[in-house]
Amino acid sequence: MDNLFIHASPEFLNQLDWQLRRLSLLIEVLEGLAASQRDLHGALSMLLRAAYMRR
Repeated sequence: MDNLFIHASPEFLNQLDWQLRRLSLLIEVLEGLAASQRDLHGALSMLLRAAYMRR
C-alpha cells in the first residue's frame, strides 16, 4: 500500500466533475440560495452549454 495515488481516466474525471456540479447546484437550491426558478434555469443552461463544449 505504498502508492496512495488514484489513477482515473479523463472520462471518469469529467463525469465526476459533472456530478459534483449537479450536487453543488442541488445543495444551493435546497438551502434556498437560488433566488428563483429563472436563476435555476440560467444555471442549468450554463451547465448544459459547458457539457456540450466538453464533447
